[in-house]
Amino acid sequence: MGKPTTVIADVRTLPEYEGKIAPFKEKRKGHLPGAIHLPMDNFIDIASGRFKTADEIKAELEAKGITKDTDLVLYDTCGVRAGFAAMACRMAGFGKAKFYDNGFQAWAGNDMMPIEVTEQQ
Repeated sequence: MGKPTTVIADVRTLPEYEGKIAPFKEKRKGHLPGAIHLPMDNFIDIASGRFKTADEIKAELEAKGITKDTDLVLYDTCGVRAGFAAMACRMAGFGKAKFYDNGFQAWAGNDMMPIEVTEQQ
């Protein structure tokens, strides 16, 4: 965090990211400061249940301004979805993709860590 080439991406659902729900009983709701929303569905072909192709994943990432030189850190609630998303990114040629395996649940459980909430409309 703090590097200009780093992108933090939240792969949870939009209601989780916005801070509307805490389905896993997280202590606080919201997302990591500055994180973009890049839901797990961006990596999965819902009809088949398989990962999208490398070209489809590349297009999804590039649409968010993410290149192969980007230090991409993905997270979810406790690391499972983010682990799959990081693997999909790496399979698509984004070798710098990593995931925060402690996830939002650990982050939100520490009152010293900042959280952002999307304003309710």
